[in-house]
Amino acid sequence: MPNRDTPRTFLLYALLAISAAYYVQRNVFIAPQMHRNDFQHLYIGAFLVGQGIDLYDFKAAMWTKSQLGISQGLNPFVYPPLMAVLCRPLAWVDYETAWIAWCIFNHLLLVGTLALFCLLWSKESLLLKWTAGITLFAFFDPIFRTLSAGQFNIVLLFSFTLALLLMKRNYSVAAGIVIGIMASAKVAPALLLVLFLFIDRPAFFAGLATVCACTGWAVAVAGWDQHRAFFDLLPQMSYGRSTWTEYGQVFHVEAHNQAPSALFYRLFSRNPRTAALADLPTLAYALSVLTALLLLGIAAYAAIRRRCDRDTLFILWVYPMLLIPSLCWDHYFTQLLLPIWVLAARWKDDSMKNNVLFAMAVGILAVPYAFESGWWKAGIGIFGASLKCYAAIALYLLTFSHCGKGDEMNGLCESAIRNPQSAIEEGGTDFRPVA
Repeated sequence: MPNRDTPRTFLLYALLAISAAYYVQRNVFIAPQMHRNDFQHLYIGAFLVGQGIDLYDFKAAMWTKSQLGISQGLNPFVYPPLMAVLCRPLAWVDYETAWIAWCIFNHLLLVGTLALFCLLWSKESLLLKWTAGITLFAFFDPIFRTLSAGQFNIVLLFSFTLALLLMKRNYSVAAGIVIGIMASAKVAPALLLVLFLFIDRPAFFAGLATVCACTGWAVAVAGWDQHRAFFDLLPQMSYGRSTWTEYGQVFHVEAHNQAPSALFYRLFSRNPRTAALADLPTLAYALSVLTALLLLGIAAYAAIRRRCDRDTLFILWVYPMLLIPSLCWDHYFTQLLLPIWVLAARWKDDSMKNNVLFAMAVGILAVPYAFESGWWKAGIGIFGASLKCYAAIALYLLTFSHCGKGDEMNGLCESAIRNPQSAIEEGGTDFRPVA
């Protein structure tokens, strides 16, 4: 008898081949020829750290750019000094060689991320998982945008996936160390340490200790002056402000900025990017703060009421980590591939309505978008520039709706907190109380 799975296997191999070819054509050959506007400040930071030159000074950055012969534009270095310390190996070689090495490193990390994805999603065949992953990576525009800019998103995606897998396998300290390193290099992942405070105290304390150790290392290499300069920079990244404002930068209202606060300031503040509905910056600030509190409040509520469902909580807290700050460039949504993968693995157990909403949100995040179109720059049309933001929020609410379903039933979860050994015997699940 012919094998019924043969046509399915053939189709999977065909889709895998097409997706892999498209990935190579777009992300290996085209992306490296683009602007690299974020890699430049990583390289310059790596070059300057430890030399006593201010990493955050506009004139120093521009002078270094000129001396290194970098012809493309330059964005400000806005990371903690540890980021420059971690990137130091890039400065051991010339700029073009470093760029090639960075691209190869990111492709390898994506392969590693997909391997970790496959370990998270264990019920399906390896062929199906690799085909789904390669297809998602090939057609997900934020990956292309990340690779063309030389951004740090793929490192974060790999790290978050690794931390989730470690947490699932009860290596709490290791998970905390991974998140602690990322929080020391980019601040925003520190929000995941707050989650650990709710659901996994060993991971929280391991992460906190790692932040202290990494900061001490960075101070030893870069000096305290660099850290003081970073703290002086932080107010420039608050709602309604931009770094290098004095040099004409308005990052807080750029169309590619998908933070909710960016929408409010495009709508309610006089700015050079949009014809705002009104000049009410105080209203824009208030709406930004209220939205941040709402996003954080939903996540905190889930962490308190559904703290046994640690996997879903982990991916849930990735969303406010991205959406609360004043900057959320569209390529940051590369980091949402982890929640997308986890949600996709559950589609058989979800309703048709949720599956359609999920598919639409992922599709909106995946496709390229004409952010600079004049259609989105005036009046009520300004709402159109934040389409990817709405998709991310839809996925956030969809993820929230899944919180607690991993417990099988809430009574078992609460029983597990009171008596973990009994819950293991009755439900076969490893529940651990918060220390």
